[in-house]
Amino acid sequence: MGASKQGKWYVAEIVEEIHVEGAEENVVHRNLVLIRANSAEEAFQKAMAHGQEGEMIYDNPQGQRVTSTFRGLSNLTEIYTDLEDGEEITYYQWVGLDEDEIQSMLLPKDELDIFRQWNEEEDSDVPDIRARALLEEASQPAYEVEASATAEEDLEEIDPQAVLAEVERILREPRDTREDYR
Repeated sequence: MGASKQGKWYVAEIVEEIHVEGAEENVVHRNLVLIRANSAEEAFQKAMAHGQEGEMIYDNPQGQRVTSTFRGLSNLTEIYTDLEDGEEITYYQWVGLDEDEIQSMLLPKDELDIFRQWNEEEDSDVPDIRARALLEEASQPAYEVEASATAEEDLEEIDPQAVLAEVERILREPRDTREDYR
């Protein structure tokens, strides 16, 4: 099911620690990254290389130096189904949660990462790990759409590797996880 001529898909949980110059607290991410490999060992090697390649130093919007350091893997799992809309790729399990604990996991739409924007006032106690260069780049139009292009033509031109790269980039963006770990 999950295997093809190019190998199987795996999900690597890459742990990175981020320090902002002058900030008292660090920020730690567990990034879920798709890996395609022919074996568990190859997936492990690729995940480790991916983590190391993600190490970087850059400036945030306030001009502070931000250092991201790969700390290791927290998990590596195989995806046993084909990647399709709605397929489960990984899961977490808890046992014995009461209703309040279950409800604390659920967020309204506007608090989901994809809809939440950085807020200087609300996020003042969180080190700003956003990259100044990426924010400046994001403010520029990404591309212009030709008037003759249709949605179907656009779908045919999608490059799966580019989509995976964009997913990885998004996973590296700051996410408000203060409630999850405090």
